[in-house]
Amino acid sequence: MQSLRKLNARDVCIAAIRDAEHPDIAAGAMRTLRSFHDPDTVNAIADELQHTTPPLGQEAVKALATLYKVEAKWDGGWWTPRPDTR
Repeated sequence: MQSLRKLNARDVCIAAIRDAEHPDIAAGAMRTLRSFHDPDTVNAIADELQHTTPPLGQEAVKALATLYKVEAKWDGGWWTPRPDTR
């Protein structure tokens, strides 16, 4: 998944979530898409959510929830697992 993120392979992951014959690959691609914060990714996941099976639907909901909140960049001022976004 990290390799796909570094290659910015969003389109490949979107194609993979539409492949109904390989649900494990689609689930992995859905987890990878959680890091692509752009409208095209959100729209693709939302479209797939309407046409998918329940297990992949759960991954789609998790991905959309993750994409809803964008973590703040680390500025060197906090040392907790989550950034202070106040």
